[in-house]
Amino acid sequence: MHTLFNIEPLHTGIYQPPFWNYVRDGLARNVEIVRTYYQNNPGAVAGEHFLVRLLQTISVSQGLPTEQYYNAVDAMALNHTMALGMTSSRYTGKLFNGIFYGKGNTEILIAHDTPFSATEVTANWKDTQAIQVLRHPRSDLGLNLLDGRIASRETGIVVLAINVTMLAVQYRAFRYDQIRRFGQDESQQSIMQFINMYVLPNMLISHLDIAIVNRFYKLLRYQEPGFNDRKLPFYLTDFGEKADSVLQELLGKITVSNYRFDTILRTIPAVFTANALETLALPRIAPTRQVLWALVLSRLENIEMLFRIYDRTRSEQNRVEVGQVLRKIVFYRSDSTFRQALPSRLFYQIEDTFDLLKELGRFAP
Repeated sequence: MHTLFNIEPLHTGIYQPPFWNYVRDGLARNVEIVRTYYQNNPGAVAGEHFLVRLLQTISVSQGLPTEQYYNAVDAMALNHTMALGMTSSRYTGKLFNGIFYGKGNTEILIAHDTPFSATEVTANWKDTQAIQVLRHPRSDLGLNLLDGRIASRETGIVVLAINVTMLAVQYRAFRYDQIRRFGQDESQQSIMQFINMYVLPNMLISHLDIAIVNRFYKLLRYQEPGFNDRKLPFYLTDFGEKADSVLQELLGKITVSNYRFDTILRTIPAVFTANALETLALPRIAPTRQVLWALVLSRLENIEMLFRIYDRTRSEQNRVEVGQVLRKIVFYRSDSTFRQALPSRLFYQIEDTFDLLKELGRFAP
């Protein structure tokens, strides 16, 4: 089911309103303003923050050469995440309550070790995105730090993918930079400051692109987008109305066209990726039983969005994909994948979504 977002698209042209370029550039500037502010005004997360504990479990010497350090951390990273309750290809994990998005949000933290260039991360550590937001419930375009304080009344399921090895390599590069700047002086910034200055602000990049997809889905259902309740200590230009103007124009085109699912996603715009298809592509994680439930859950609402569009357009081009999803639902129900991984309240919520998908896709083969 989740592989729907890793399909190879047809290389056909898509329509994008020229005004989106203005909106995209403005939102990108906003993110850069936020990142610059937190880098220049060092705050700190609490000493018991989840990411602090995660990094502290890595006992590999930072004095090793870069590639040796990468290989040593990579060999043990996923084993150490089990003790913290993270989901991975080796361990089902547990649910967390609001570590990043605030209380009332059910958070799934997926640990993975997708390969990357340790040399490139070391050279560009300030811009590294070791944590990718795969799903969150917010549709506002506010850019509050994802520090566990509530910023919106929109709450729900959050799924984050944390490349543990990448996070460790990024932190090692930060420590080397601190030694270069301050020697062994007490002026060195702490691991708590590192997370607040670089890791959390960089999460806003993937957070914002997911928020745009969520905003589009709100408009599809004739709902008002969410509102940001928590103000930043500096001014950012509000691009909400301008973004909605573009999304409404695209929505009108998509819902009367015979588009394939991949074309629909390529038509929905993004800020830091090419489009929603790229935004919703999942990390290359081995789809074992232990992690599959979390990967599916990360894209279930997006599948619901596509099915609602299918229900309006009855596009023959999507009948095969719709049928495949419906057959997967039968499989997941028969093997108790979600019943075993989720508490009752959330399990029945997922069951309701499965029932809705069956109803919306009832004309598929």
